[in-house]
Amino acid sequence: MALSLSLAASFGFLINDFEDVPVDRVNRANRLENAGKNELRFIRQCSIGFLLAAFGSAALLGIKGSIAVGLISAGLTVYTFCVRQKLILATLLAAILSSTPLWVPNVVFGSLPSPLQMGVVVLSLILLVGREVIFDAEDIQGDSYGQRRTLATTFSRSFAVSLSLALNGTGAALLVMLLYVSKRTAPAPIFVMNTAGVLLFLWLILPPLYKVKCSPESRQHYKSFTQRSRLAMLLLPAFLLCF
Repeated sequence: MALSLSLAASFGFLINDFEDVPVDRVNRANRLENAGKNELRFIRQCSIGFLLAAFGSAALLGIKGSIAVGLISAGLTVYTFCVRQKLILATLLAAILSSTPLWVPNVVFGSLPSPLQMGVVVLSLILLVGREVIFDAEDIQGDSYGQRRTLATTFSRSFAVSLSLALNGTGAALLVMLLYVSKRTAPAPIFVMNTAGVLLFLWLILPPLYKVKCSPESRQHYKSFTQRSRLAMLLLPAFLLCF
């Protein structure tokens, strides 16, 4: 299931990058805006290959796996071509799609998550919404050029950064609360490991986000947050398993 979701996500990332070429030229995102015709043709073929491979691997899991991949692929396509200019809706849909590796396997295989695991899914959604909002703040120039209605372009970059800080702070507080609750049932070695993971997670996302808050015009601070938040997001599946 993880392989199928990764392949479907790769398809979504590529079609999104294709659609974002004019905007990425303004943002200087270093994605596909400098690619030649042959490179773009190859990448387009790769996107189709990823989609077919996603369906092929999901079919091995049965009809539920195929339906899940189909819905996620459709959601990624709708996000790219229909929802990108919708205020709030685009941010929420992006966060939901990004969180699918955490909860889709439970849906497919019919296992109900524990209350602590549900808490991890909820805080993950909050953190991912905050992450999308900070990306919108970084890309305000390109989004304005593309006439996209984001929180940054509709209100201000400062408003978007403050909201992202509040959302990430809320998600971090929930994570600490879940850690405290898990102390009652987790063996001592597992609790120590979870504590180390939570501290690492907080260190990865909060300091760079605070720097963005202090200097919202600095592209270097946005880049630092993006790189460190990617590492932090890799810890969420571990929390789901350990809590």
